[in-house]
Amino acid sequence: MFLDSNLITKWTAIITNIAVVVGLVFVGLEFRNNMRAFESERIDNFTQGSLDIQRMSVGDSELSYILLKSYSEPDSLTKTELERAQHCLTLSYANFHRMHTAYLSGLIPDHIFEMERAGVGFNFSSDVGVDVIKVFLSSTALDNETWEVLK
Repeated sequence: MFLDSNLITKWTAIITNIAVVVGLVFVGLEFRNNMRAFESERIDNFTQGSLDIQRMSVGDSELSYILLKSYSEPDSLTKTELERAQHCLTLSYANFHRMHTAYLSGLIPDHIFEMERAGVGFNFSSDVGVDVIKVFLSSTALDNETWEVLK
């Protein structure tokens, strides 16, 4: 009862090929998981700026009051309050400009971009926000395409 060496060779080759295919499937699945994790981290990096600005305004009750006042009673803002509101809005614009550039490059999905756009557009709908656009951003690095997206 001796086995034929050709038969053993054929079965060994079949088993080896099956093992290679299973290994390639495993590598493909791991690669896909790593790409998903990388994409998630990339989106988190872009949205982190917005979260930092939100934390800054929510965590500071005085700044929150100033931003609220910029909508309800913009003429009553003191010079210091106006400067703080302008600074916060300038940071918002700079972060949105970065997000818009990433979106145009295909690095951010539509739903994330639209959510950011809605938030930043609301920020600039106050009188102070419009003044920030007129005074600060128009004379520096206002990107007309980004501004059109915000409107």
